[in-house]
Amino acid sequence: MAMSSRTLLRRYSLTWILRGDGEAMPVWTGYVFAIVLVGLALALRVAILPAGGGYAFLTFYPAVVATALLLGAGPALLALALSACIAEYAFMPPFWSFVLREDQVVPLAVFIAAGGLTCALAYELQRAASELRESGEALRAINKRVLASDAALRTTEQRLRTVTKSVPAMIGYWNRELRCEFANDAYFEWFGLPPERVIGMTLRALLGEDLFRLNEPYALAALAGRAQRFERMLVKPDGKRGFTDASYVPDIDASGIVHGFFVLVADVTPSHESYERIRELARRLETAREQERRSIALALHEGIAQDLFAARLTIDQLKSRWRDVPGVAQACDEISDALVKCVAETRQVANDLRPSALPHSSLLATLKAHARFFGERSGLHIEVAEIAPFPALPEATALLYFRAAQELLSNVARHARAKKVGIVLRADAEHITMQISDDGVGIADGAVDKPGSLGLLGIRERFAVLGGTLCVQRGASAGTVVTIDLPAGSLAVQEL
Repeated sequence: MAMSSRTLLRRYSLTWILRGDGEAMPVWTGYVFAIVLVGLALALRVAILPAGGGYAFLTFYPAVVATALLLGAGPALLALALSACIAEYAFMPPFWSFVLREDQVVPLAVFIAAGGLTCALAYELQRAASELRESGEALRAINKRVLASDAALRTTEQRLRTVTKSVPAMIGYWNRELRCEFANDAYFEWFGLPPERVIGMTLRALLGEDLFRLNEPYALAALAGRAQRFERMLVKPDGKRGFTDASYVPDIDASGIVHGFFVLVADVTPSHESYERIRELARRLETAREQERRSIALALHEGIAQDLFAARLTIDQLKSRWRDVPGVAQACDEISDALVKCVAETRQVANDLRPSALPHSSLLATLKAHARFFGERSGLHIEVAEIAPFPALPEATALLYFRAAQELLSNVARHARAKKVGIVLRADAEHITMQISDDGVGIADGAVDKPGSLGLLGIRERFAVLGGTLCVQRGASAGTVVTIDLPAGSLAVQEL
């Protein structure tokens, strides 16, 4: 049977409930106590009322009730059976006999029915009390777990608050209405506002109309589920400039709904200022290098080259005077040829250091002259072309493009294993572009950002000062394509 007397005794008896430990007395002990209670009821009946008197069932009924409440349904049914037998045998005529008269059937039936009902009611009461106790224990266990979880949550929240408070970056949360639901101390310090004003404030009100229009596309993209990262220059409440690196991280639940986005804004003003100082130092260094190149080129062109030319004239005069001496004419011719070659190479070196034709000629002509010279030395076939109309550039800007072409052609000769190189100049109302492509092995991804790529990095930084960009990518079929783009509005620059 699903519910044995042992189970009834242990789970639904008042002793088990009162003990509260989930264990009770052995099974047989409950039945013994039931017999004892019936015996006590019999003893009280004999002691109080004369034998053979009435009300015998009323005497035993308390024993049945007590057994049902204290010991459970099984012992109570035993007590009911014993009580009915004893009352009928000893206290209902004919005495000491189980013979039952017709007038005794109804009282006995009423006693058995009342006792059975009492047992059933007691069982249901005890079962409800037991279930209530188990529910209370389960509730206490749940409450204990909830308290533990709450304590862990408070600890985690405290740690999170400590972290967000100590992190030197602005951390916040904005809901779908672009209202602030959380912000750390860095937010309050940056904008100079108390917490009670920032929490609940709209992003538009916090940033101002102009800055909000710049940040709104990133906020809308974050609310669409796309993470955003961008840099921004901000003006602090004290009027000082600040530079930030901002990240918008969407808050997406398991069903894919975006409830808002987290904001992490790092103040990179010191790093940005250091970078600007380094860039200014690099610009000054490049200016010093160009001045030094100009001085060396001038010394080579106006000094050494002239001296070599003068030496050649002297050799020619020596040849004319001593032409009849055997071997002198041949020696003079060899020396003169060597001096001519030295003069040409000296002037080419001077031209590489500082193109003498650049102030008086176009960038296209200067690049073509350098392409012929470099092609002869490297074995590359270099073609230079322009897409008209190409404007006349200031000397400083033209020199930037010439230096970039020098560096890129050197890279091709050293690394690309190419045979052909194309240089194309093009311009429109907004951009001035030089594109250099080769048919070599191609450049590796991320090569521009490698520590050893100082040449490409230098080109990028020199053009970045003027708002220009450097793009390096693989060609459609082979080789590498480098595109240098400069805004047309940056032509008015100071000469290096």
